[in-house]
Parts: sequence; structure tokens; C-alpha cells
Amino acid sequence: MSYTEEERQALLRFVTSVDAPIYAVKDIPPEMFGALGSYFSRNPKDFRDHILDFIKGTLTEDPNLPEEERIKQRQENLKAFLNSNYTPASQILKAGMDKSRDFFSRWYGKYGHKSIANVVWQGFVGINQSQLVARQLACNQLAFFIEMSTRYVDFNNANWYRDPDIMNSEFAALYCETIEMLIKTYNYFIEHGKNYYKRKYLFETWKQKQIEADKQKGDNFLNRKYDREIAAKAFDLARYLLPQAMPTNFAWILDARSVEFDIASWKEHPLAEVQDAAEMIEEAGGQTLPSLLKYTENNTYYGDKFKQYEGAFHINLKTEEKKKRLKILYHHPGALDIILSTVIATNNKLTFSDAQKVVQKKTIAEKIDMLKRVVAKRSRFDEWIDPAFQMVNIGVEWVSDVGAIRDLRRHQKNQRTETIYTLDMGYAIPDDVHAMGKDALAVYQNAMDAVHDAEKKMRGKFPFQVQYILPMATLTTLRMNMDLDQVQYMIYTRSTPEGHISYRQDVFNLCEEVAKIYPWILGYETYPEGKHIFDVYHNAPLKDIIRMRTDETGLHQ
Repeated sequence: MSYTEEERQALLRFVTSVDAPIYAVKDIPPEMFGALGSYFSRNPKDFRDHILDFIKGTLTEDPNLPEEERIKQRQENLKAFLNSNYTPASQILKAGMDKSRDFFSRWYGKYGHKSIANVVWQGFVGINQSQLVARQLACNQLAFFIEMSTRYVDFNNANWYRDPDIMNSEFAALYCETIEMLIKTYNYFIEHGKNYYKRKYLFETWKQKQIEADKQKGDNFLNRKYDREIAAKAFDLARYLLPQAMPTNFAWILDARSVEFDIASWKEHPLAEVQDAAEMIEEAGGQTLPSLLKYTENNTYYGDKFKQYEGAFHINLKTEEKKKRLKILYHHPGALDIILSTVIATNNKLTFSDAQKVVQKKTIAEKIDMLKRVVAKRSRFDEWIDPAFQMVNIGVEWVSDVGAIRDLRRHQKNQRTETIYTLDMGYAIPDDVHAMGKDALAVYQNAMDAVHDAEKKMRGKFPFQVQYILPMATLTTLRMNMDLDQVQYMIYTRSTPEGHISYRQDVFNLCEEVAKIYPWILGYETYPEGKHIFDVYHNAPLKDIIRMRTDETGLHQ
């Protein structure tokens, strides 16, 4: 992140720092913030570099001009911007800003008025932060973020995080060697994965399935598209090898009250990197939210939770290796009556008890007909059902790979708990690794075994820091409390054929287990025993509540 003085001056109109890895964004319209943040999905460039591209006109310049002329034009555009009469909104509204900050300074936190900070939202950006920082950020249910994609960005990055606690110990060399080995194996599966998928999805066969508009663009276009999709498939496979120390970029928005909470709690986190992130967020937020970030002193109570209560609840039981699965922890046996009673009560101005008496007289077939009427006009673009479905919650526990959990965790409306990572639970082996042959399988398993050996050597002294060396194939648990509206939403959004195969399997499992306890959600009076969930779903009398995508596209579109 090396900028000229002119570039620094231009950037400081929009960000709080041109040097810090975590910074706040200011005076940028919401749509532009979203666009710049979304670039992280397919591009590893810094958010600040994209701002400069906008200012310099890089995105709209004539590609046919010689490079020297384009560079000259960018410099002229930058100077023109600096010499323009541009005035940030914060300067235009300075009097109002001062008045607002005076109000917040006097009232914030007094007499229960912290709620005023809930309507003050701030955008932040994190560059080259580890996967563990991204995980910690996602724990906040009010943090809405976008992160660099493991599918479209090559994570072959030497700038992985070197934990200072381990680097100052006798395990420094082992830590570095283990991560370098995983990166080498990651590259192995990118190279061999591309070759494998080119054999599996032949170009000519793939070409026949493309839309006519793309075919008319010619083979040069199609070859580039094919190579991108092959690479995406290989990246999806190779990501199982990515260690948690691997850096990522993300942009997020968060209300001021939650920013305050994150800072105070993260300062007591056992990982030095998260503590550093808290300091950078506090410094950046202090520039944009100076009157609201008041209660950011170290919170030892939340720190105690992060540190697993310093072993107070430790039980010395051996962890058994597990496989990917989903288990329903709890559910309400009267869920259907609760939903329909809520619908009746809401639409007739009745009490729930009076509505319940009406529903209880109905047969199961009549109740299913009522459900069909609730969703009769639902289109493919209607994400949510009737709020009555939010009245019923279930508890679920996934055992899945860290990579899949990373994606499932993003469903912010669900209450979620996780544990620290360990390879004691085992690791996921994707089917394609088996299909690639015994050599590829041996490379994969040897890498996982080597990491596990290294983990066991380090974790006695560094139980939290050792997570940095663990790859995304590591099996872990995710527990969620979720209402049935969130259940159907997760199944629909995470079962699309363009999704990663791992979390697709997870939501297929979710659909199956939910249908077993609530067969009426698919229009059945009883669950068809002995049938695969795909068959159960395809023959379901009711498909407008749960909408599961079981089709396949082969390569990602």
C-alpha cells in the first residue's frame, strides 16, 4: 500500500487511513460502498485502490490508447479532482454534525439512551486479515459484510498471518513449515484439479450446453469462459487446504453500538491479531463516530467467554472423529398448529387461544390445504413466507468442514455458537479427491495428517493460536437456533447448483431432517420412509414452502 502524496490526499477524503489494514469509510454513497465492497468477491485489490481507479477514470478509459497516454490521463484526472471544488458532505453539513455530536456527547449512554447508536451505521474495510478475524466479525449478528471469494481469487499468498505468540516460541519453524506445506498442497490441487475437470467436463460437451448468445461470440470467448469455470471448480476443491492464517479482505457495515461492543470484547480476545483489529477499528471509528465510541474499555467478561472460561468447564473426554452430518437438537411437536393458529389469529383479530381452538378441530389434510393457501401466490422472487413461520424455532447442529461452516455462518439472523477448531474431529475428503486417484488422495491425507501432528505438538501451549494452521477441511460443529422462515430461506439460497458442493450437502441434510419432523412442510401427512430426500422432495405435494434446488450445472455459471 504505497501511494503518492497526491493519491494520499485524494484517498483521505474517503477513508480514515491510507496505511492501516483496517479503516473506516466516509462520504461515499451507499451504492458505491456496496459496489466497491463487492469487488472483493472476485478481486484481491484493496478497496482504496478501487477508489483511486474511480477518481483516475481507469475504469472508463479507452483501452486502445497507448499505455503512456493512459497513465498521463490518470494523473491529469487525479490533479483535476484535487483542484476541484469538491466538498465532502461532512463539511457541507458541518454545523449540523457539530450539533449532533454535542447531543450525542451529552445523552449517549445516559438514562438508557444507548439505543440512539443503533441508527448510526458505519462502513469499514479490512485488508489482509486472517480467516479467524473474519470468523470473529461474523459472530456479530448486526455485522453485514462481503468477503473475498475462495472460488474466484487465487489464495496463493505469502502474506499469511504469523502469530506473534507462536513466532516467539520454539514452534515458530513448525508453524511456518506447516502453513507452507498446505499452500504447496493447495497449489497441487489447483493444477491437478484443472486437469481433472477438463477431462470430466470436455469443452465440446460443455459448449453444447451454453446459451445461444454466448455461442455466437465465438470460440475465443467460450474458451475464456470455459477456463474461468474450470478454474472456479479447481479453486472450490483446493480451498479445503487453505489454512486459517491465509489472509482475506472484507468490507462491512455495523451500527455504532455494535462497533463499541466489538471493540470492548475483542480487546480481551486470546488472539493478538483480533486485539490489534479492535485497536484499528477503535482508531478508525474514533474519526467518524467520535461522540459514540465511549464505552470501549476492555470487557473482561466477554474475554472470559472467548478464553473458554480459562478451562473451568473442561471435561477430559476423547473427541471421536466425525463425518459431515446434521442433527435436530430440539423442535416443537405442535409447530403446525402454532403456525396456523397465528395465521388465523392475525387475520381475524382473535387471541391465539381462540384461534388455536379452531385449528385443533381441523384434520391434517385440512391443515395442509391451509398451508397451500398461505403460499398460493408465492413467486420465485419472494424470499420470505408468512411471519407465522417465525413463531416456531428449531435447534440444529452441523458437523461440517470449516469452509462450509464459513458460508453457513453468514446467515446472520440465526443465533449461532461454535467451538475452537481441532483436527481431532477429523477432516472432510471431497468425492473429487477420491475420483482423482490414489496419488491425489495420498497427497491430501498426508497433508492433513501432518497438520494434525503439528497441532498436537503446539496446542498444549497455544490452544487458540494453533487454529491458524488448521485447513478448511477441518471438521467442526456449528449450532444454530433458527425459525422456520429462516430454514426455508437457507435451503433455497444454499442449495443452488452454483453453490459449493459442501454446504449444498449440508442444506440437503437440513431439508431431510426438517421434513422428517415436519412432513407437512412438504405437504405429506407422514414422511415417506426409506426414500432419498431428492425423491421425497421431487414427489412432494407442496413445494412452495421449502424450495430446494437439486439440479446440477456441471461447471459454475
